[in-house]
Amino acid sequence: MTKHSILDEKRIRAMIYQAESRSKFHKKSYKYEADWLVEGTIGSARWLVSFPDTPDLLNIEFNRAMPDGSSLTDQSNRIILCTIQKWLFHCRMGNITGKFASHQRWLGLLGLSFNLASRVILYKHIYNPEKHGFMLMDKDACKSLIDDLSVGSWAKALNFKERFLEHLISVLPSTPEQTTNNVFSDPDHLPEDFTRAVIDYFTENNLYVTRWRASKKHKESLSMKHVASVLGVQPRAMNNVNFRCFLKQFEPTSTHASLLQAGSRLKLYPSQNTPTTDYASMNTLGLQSIRLTIANLRFFFNSNEILPNDIPKITLNTKQTLNEYTSSMRPAGHTKLIPMEIGFECLNQACRWIMIYGKAIVASIAFYVPRFLNIDSAGHWHRTSNKLKIKLFNETRHQWITEEADGLPAQRLDEALNIKKLHVGTRHSQPESESNYYSVIMSFVGACAIVIGMLKPIRAAELGKLNRNCLYYDEHLGGAFLRHSASKTGELGINSEIDRPIPFVAAYAIQLLQVLGNQLSKSYIDESIHADRLFYFPTRAFKRPGSKRTAVKVSNCIDSFCDAISIPLDKLSRRWYVKVHEMRKFFLLVVHRHEGDAVRDMLRYLAGHANPSHLDEYIAYHPSDSEAVRYESECLDDKLIALEKGLIMRNDNQGLVALYTQVLTEFGVTSISTIGKNDLLNFLDKISSQSDFDIVSYKVRLADYNNEIHAIDFAIKLGRKADAKYNA
Repeated sequence: MTKHSILDEKRIRAMIYQAESRSKFHKKSYKYEADWLVEGTIGSARWLVSFPDTPDLLNIEFNRAMPDGSSLTDQSNRIILCTIQKWLFHCRMGNITGKFASHQRWLGLLGLSFNLASRVILYKHIYNPEKHGFMLMDKDACKSLIDDLSVGSWAKALNFKERFLEHLISVLPSTPEQTTNNVFSDPDHLPEDFTRAVIDYFTENNLYVTRWRASKKHKESLSMKHVASVLGVQPRAMNNVNFRCFLKQFEPTSTHASLLQAGSRLKLYPSQNTPTTDYASMNTLGLQSIRLTIANLRFFFNSNEILPNDIPKITLNTKQTLNEYTSSMRPAGHTKLIPMEIGFECLNQACRWIMIYGKAIVASIAFYVPRFLNIDSAGHWHRTSNKLKIKLFNETRHQWITEEADGLPAQRLDEALNIKKLHVGTRHSQPESESNYYSVIMSFVGACAIVIGMLKPIRAAELGKLNRNCLYYDEHLGGAFLRHSASKTGELGINSEIDRPIPFVAAYAIQLLQVLGNQLSKSYIDESIHADRLFYFPTRAFKRPGSKRTAVKVSNCIDSFCDAISIPLDKLSRRWYVKVHEMRKFFLLVVHRHEGDAVRDMLRYLAGHANPSHLDEYIAYHPSDSEAVRYESECLDDKLIALEKGLIMRNDNQGLVALYTQVLTEFGVTSISTIGKNDLLNFLDKISSQSDFDIVSYKVRLADYNNEIHAIDFAIKLGRKADAKYNA
């Protein structure tokens, strides 16, 4: 049976399953039964659900804390609970739109339902949810909700700041009336005597959590679990940057006064995406976020046709509603382009780790893991087992020797990478100049991910799901090929498998991971599906890896690698921790488009392909390459927004001004912000094929760095108008 016939058979089975599921629902809708709802029903405090794209069941707990101190599963909230569960069931079954809700789409609707429940219960004196559920909501209620969302997301809609201040006033020994008035009049600039009293209260009650600074622990960050418990929300709701900026008033010893967060346990430094306090203080929501929220609200209220006694009929026009708020919205952002020096340094160092250290690291892991498992099986106390492992490691770490390269002799791996310990509780507890063996393992896996992800552009989900047998050689055609499931292809959730040529160093990285995975799966006696994944490496305790969140684990390994090679810090001590989707953009945009024919021979040699057509498939860039063109369009979109906001000089960018004028004329608007993001990007894609349009790239030094770090920028020519840099 051919690969295509197997794929066709899968699609047919999926179509039959979809038809049978719908038929089953229409016959038994009153029971709310489905194969994917493994455990639970309407009114249950817990659901166990399955998804076709993952072997693991998802546990959903409905006993969420509500703003009034109750639980969603309390009897007083039963109407609300049953309504959102019925709605979620219909969403998953596709009874509202005619299509099954995908995994991520359904989880997004789940989050919306919890937030809506909190909103109604917060204003229960208006909506009386115990008796009416959502039914007293009307168009004015939606307008009020969207007003709040537009200026502060759900943190504003659920009154996080005001409710937390009310709690603080209630627990402090005494608060003068004048101070109380000042507190609520300007929550973002609280009186000093009030914040001092709050800090004393938090300190006395041990409500600050540990952060690492200069290899020492400091209690400087307020416990988000405590704040979430006070507000009756999940800790992840604390991610709202404006609310975090508000809380920073109670963190006087924060390491980074100008940054919102002080970093994480896994990273040595805050990432490039850590917002500044100035940015966080702007109480605005992203346009894309509000668009999605309005669309989801519209979806919820459209469900009145199926649940007329549970959900009120409210008509929302997404486009019309958005137009009322776009002027105050933050434009939707795009994937950041990795600075050139950082991108190429990552790639060069990753190749070095793979070619020089790779064999030694893989051999050492294969040596230690079975011996560590034997120590664990001997029945020692945990502390005794740990001491025995450390003793074994210290006695044998001299055995692992690097490869000769670049005229440098082979040397001990522990000396080359300054490995001082087997492992540590957190990377911060060790001087930055030193490393530990487990962090080296993580960094090696990260190096492999970077080489594969950057030299064969791939999505994060695709990378994490690569099978160990994904590599094959074609002796007739010449060269190595990577086989993987391609996201966003196929039908009914079944993605097509594709084969793509890859360069030698990426193939070698895959071979090392294959050797490692084969040996580890035997040592762990692992016969699960996960045991055949390419990225299969031990946990921090050298135990068998779990099957969940492989893409997240690989991302953590890339972070470890960025720390290991000391990616330069910006002026605010942030480090660029490279992400898989950024690698994809870096490769397609920088290498394909902007290095040109000068690198063709080098890439052909690197790719190791005898047939030039395979090299063309590997590096070719054509206007028909929709993804590469889309990345360019995203960069143009960012420049158009900057021009409209007055961040770019018009005199030196006449080509950009001409493009801006043409865009406004095409859409009949006066502001870029009123144009749908996809509509604008599609138009910019088409512009790129016009004969009178051209762009060239040039380097621009980034002012955020003390080092010589450069980014790619674009100069535009449209008709007779051109940017100053176009002919420079």
